Amino acid sequence: MAMPVLATKLFVPRPRPRAISRPRLVDQLTAGVQAGRKLTLVSAPAGFGKTTLFAEWIDQMRRRDPRVRIAWLSLDERDNDPARFLSYLAATLHRADPDLGTGTGTGTGTGEYDTGASAEATLTALINAIAGGTPNSDGNSDGNADRRRGPGPLILFLDDFHLIEDIGVREAVVFLLDHLPATMHVALSSRSDPLLPLARMRAGGDLTELRAADLRFTPVEAAAFLHQVTGLSLTPENIAALERRTEGWIAGLQLAALSLGSLRNSADVPRMIDTFIDAFTGSNRFVIDYLAEEVLHHVPDDVREFLSQTAILERLSGPLCDAVTGRTDSAVTLESLERANLFIVPLDDRRQWYRYHHLFADVLRSRLLASDPSPTQAPGKHDLHVGDLHIGDLHVGDLHIRDLHVRASEWFELNGSPEEAIRHAFEAPDFERAARLIEATIPGVRKSRQDSTLLGWLAQLPDETKERRPVLLVFSAWSSLVAGDIASVERQLAQAEQLLARNADSDPQNDRDPQKDSDPQNVSDPQNDSDPQNDSDPQNDSDPQNDSDPQTHSSEPGGELETLPVTIELYRASIALATGDQAGITLHAQRAFDAAGPDDHLGRGASAGLLGIASWASGDLEAGVNAFGASATSLRLAGNLTDALSTTMVMADMLLPLGRLREAERIYEDALQQSLGQGSGGQGSGAQGNSGHINGGQPAADLHAGLADVLRERNELTAAKHHLAASTELGDAALSHEHRYRWFVATARVHEAEGEYGLSLDALAEAERHYRRGFFPDVRPIGGMRARIHLKQGLIPEAHAWVEEQGLDVTDEPHYLREFGHVTLARLLLAEHRLNPRGDSLDSARELLARLLKAAEDGHRRGTASEILVLQAVAFHAQGETSLALESLERAFALAEPEGHLRRFLDEGAPDAGSASSCGRCGHPA
Repeated sequence: MAMPVLATKLFVPRPRPRAISRPRLVDQLTAGVQAGRKLTLVSAPAGFGKTTLFAEWIDQMRRRDPRVRIAWLSLDERDNDPARFLSYLAATLHRADPDLGTGTGTGTGTGEYDTGASAEATLTALINAIAGGTPNSDGNSDGNADRRRGPGPLILFLDDFHLIEDIGVREAVVFLLDHLPATMHVALSSRSDPLLPLARMRAGGDLTELRAADLRFTPVEAAAFLHQVTGLSLTPENIAALERRTEGWIAGLQLAALSLGSLRNSADVPRMIDTFIDAFTGSNRFVIDYLAEEVLHHVPDDVREFLSQTAILERLSGPLCDAVTGRTDSAVTLESLERANLFIVPLDDRRQWYRYHHLFADVLRSRLLASDPSPTQAPGKHDLHVGDLHIGDLHVGDLHIRDLHVRASEWFELNGSPEEAIRHAFEAPDFERAARLIEATIPGVRKSRQDSTLLGWLAQLPDETKERRPVLLVFSAWSSLVAGDIASVERQLAQAEQLLARNADSDPQNDRDPQKDSDPQNVSDPQNDSDPQNDSDPQNDSDPQNDSDPQTHSSEPGGELETLPVTIELYRASIALATGDQAGITLHAQRAFDAAGPDDHLGRGASAGLLGIASWASGDLEAGVNAFGASATSLRLAGNLTDALSTTMVMADMLLPLGRLREAERIYEDALQQSLGQGSGGQGSGAQGNSGHINGGQPAADLHAGLADVLRERNELTAAKHHLAASTELGDAALSHEHRYRWFVATARVHEAEGEYGLSLDALAEAERHYRRGFFPDVRPIGGMRARIHLKQGLIPEAHAWVEEQGLDVTDEPHYLREFGHVTLARLLLAEHRLNPRGDSLDSARELLARLLKAAEDGHRRGTASEILVLQAVAFHAQGETSLALESLERAFALAEPEGHLRRFLDEGAPDAGSASSCGRCGHPA
């Protein structure tokens, strides 16, 4: 199961009942939307009423236009994982408009983000849907979409954007802004200016900005607010002094008002007010500290204790607070805090979830942490008790701070919120609990592809904790592999294997009961969550001696542990791939495949793919095609259709040199049909036409580009152009990062076939810019394609420069990975002979071509063999050996004709009438 989405993060805030209306600011925000600006930025430090202003603006927009669609996302630090951010983005847009996410390729039709898609593909799908329908086969949008959905604008609010530091998330937002539909607007709140192209947007008239100076209460607003909250008859001088001291800072005024309200029953109210106002001055931080102390001094002891104990929580509910505090009246307490306007914010309409105002929470937490002189020290290292320790007026009762986090972690675990359970385990810190929770969460994190989240967790765990858990050791090895620390990978994999071996050798009767460990009801008794007398012993989770025998490991039974031997071999194969160890790839990938169970579809799919890469690199293309076919089958069974369809490009890359053009065309067409069916809900129907899409265009855009290249080989240039156009219609972002270059290569090849060599070189330059060296062998280098066009242009020195750069020589032993380069060298030698017939270039070319032909025929690469035979015919013809030239052409024709491989002949030109006659038998004009 993928990681769950917290509904409270999507809750659209409501205006506060006693909030001061700010029409002057709301009008500015509304004017920006009406002017067609893309972005609203409200940037100010904490406590300036950014979220409150947005709530009032939303309410006014809904009153003016009931059709307006509001999407809200409250951001937090965990949203720095691009996959998580996109998941929440898709969910909030779907919540704003249920049509978004249905048939857009973003998921299941419920706003669920499809983790197989790239960020740009997901955003493209959403943008297309928001704009009024996805492009159809004619490149046009469904014109009825707007009429069905209504013309109301869609406003996306991203609250607390200052918490976003990940470049991938920021790039996703920039992409959205750059391609924003006319019916959509984005609004950000942030404590600082975000790293977005604000200057460009400002210059282009696309930005509305409000800052701290705009948000400060005016004297009139401050007077109305203070009168409303305090219920006191403050003099104009009092109000002016407070406004001056706080500089219109709303949070400061609110705290001052709450403190002043407690003076209503004083004997000498005017004098007490004057004394209070004179008592504080200085920075916002000083003011907030001072005033928070004043406010908390006047609340009952049990409320102060509740505030202290729940300060560790990012969101609050009655049952959660009961579990953390041991109380039974938390829901009533939360409602009373809201009525008292004591810095608590509702997160849903039913008043079940709340959060403290960020500033107030900061104050509470800083005092709570100050009660622990070593908050980051591992549990058990100190024995501080805070039952009698007061910091200011705060205390947490007869509890350890660590106990609060452990209780919160237990509650979140039992209530299906693993991320928050893990966060509190780390805060405790209880690393054994965190490790156990992370292991249990790995399947969901992997399915959601929240790699950054998992990497962050692993980095926080001490080595000694990971070294007792083979599952975490293996995934820690993966994090080292991602970081390029190859040496650490093998060390951790070997440690994991040793733990598995020791556990296998131990007495199974001494092992824990897997049923007990895997049953969440046996993790902790729910009754204990609310009874402080039943708290678990702090040593229970944190002491490794209580969790594992030195001879065994601590990893929990389950799917990850069962498939660990497969994962270990896959990572070893990946190391071999990264270091160019072809034998190692085959050895470890085969071991992984053999170890994978019949239902381990992901393991079998990954290992088969690695075996396919090894076969491909060695020149055994038949085995490579078969391996990737098996990989695709397993990936489909695992439910990963996007990756399964993406293997089509790889298989086609091998089928072309094998000379099996018709099969390559068929698998492309089959894959496109499958992507069409998936993109329209699996029924193969919908408005997409032949340009069907999956995941916002992926991999359909890639498939169209690949099929265009196959059709070009058959000289079906019109059809090739059609598929290139179909790929373009899906949007540039629909092309995957890995395969984006293919569109430019196919375009260059079509231009080349039409004799437009300049355009072809331009397209190849773009292809080179987009090319990303990945796992697959670069068997058709872009530089080699450019050199061949230079030869057609008569630019022999340019072609010669590339050959020299690659270190290619006529005496080299043929190898598949350099076959394209050596054939290019043969072409260069033939061109040099035409310039200088008296040199030895022709003899060298014939010798090289003979060895290349033998290698291609030995490898059953009929497509490559036919190309070499045509070049041999050119060489024979140049030496006047017409019969040998015709014989080579006949052999080439016999290989190419069944597949309709006409470009093989047209690209070389017909050396004589006989060859033209032969080409004519292909069924096409020569």
